[in-house]
Order: sequence, then C-alpha cells, then structure tokens
Amino acid sequence: MNAIIAILKKKKVTLAPGLTDDEIRKCEEIFDIQFPAALKNLLKEVLPISKEFINWRDYSKRNVLQIKKRLDWPLEGIVFDIEENDFWVQSWGVKPNLMAERIRIAKEKYDVAPKLVPIYSHRYMPEGSEQVLSVYQTDIIFYGTTLLEYFQIELD
Repeated sequence: MNAIIAILKKKKVTLAPGLTDDEIRKCEEIFDIQFPAALKNLLKEVLPISKEFINWRDYSKRNVLQIKKRLDWPLEGIVFDIEENDFWVQSWGVKPNLMAERIRIAKEKYDVAPKLVPIYSHRYMPEGSEQVLSVYQTDIIFYGTTLLEYFQIELD
C-alpha cells in the first residue's frame, strides 16, 4: 500500500483518512458490491477523493446516485454497442432479431458476471480479482495485474 500511496501523493491526489470497517460494510451494502481485497486495503489506509476518484464516504443523495451511475456505466456501454454498433458475443447464442431480446440477454449475462467496482475514471476492478480493466462501452482493455501495477501505469 505504501507504494500506491506514494504514487497518489506524488500526483497530488487529495487523500482523506481511510474508511473504517463499518464504512466499508456500509458501502458494500448500499451499492451491492464487494470491494476487491487490494482496493479494500487501500481504502482502509487512505480515501482518494480528487476528481475522477470516488468519495465512498459521501452518502449524500447526489453522490450515491453518481456512484450508482458509475456502477451501471459498463452495462450502459454494452447496451449502447448492441443498439448502435450491432455488438453481439458469440457465446451468448444466436443473436435475436428483436433488439429488446438482445438487450435482455445481455443484461442477464452481465448480471451473473463479477461486478465491476470503479477505481478511477473508467478503470474498474472485477469483484474477487486483483486485475484492473479500462472499460469504455465494449472496449475493455487489461490495465494491470495488480492495483499497484495499474497506478504505476496510470499515474506514475
């Protein structure tokens, strides 16, 4: 964690005191997520709150809605690409003719996949993983094998 915190400080990221165990539990409950272990450990040490980071401690209605929007953003991107770019994953089966059916199937598949927990901008960690992904619609790029590697690539 010290190496990540050093990178954040070097980039002048505003750091608030870390989240308590109760605050972590509250966030996981409110947003129906499980923080990946590395992210949880970081958030217990410090809470990055500069632009593009998430202030998990702010439970105001406006901020909760913004976080929920960030959590929903990957699915919105998939739906956009289905509607606008004829996106379809072969493993989902035969592509239905009806757009509503395509979207229903995509949501069904998305709902059983590990949830994506936002870190910074459009960078996410899948629940239960140490990997970091850049997610922009269906353009998903592997961005690091660990949280430290990700921050080295993104900010260092």
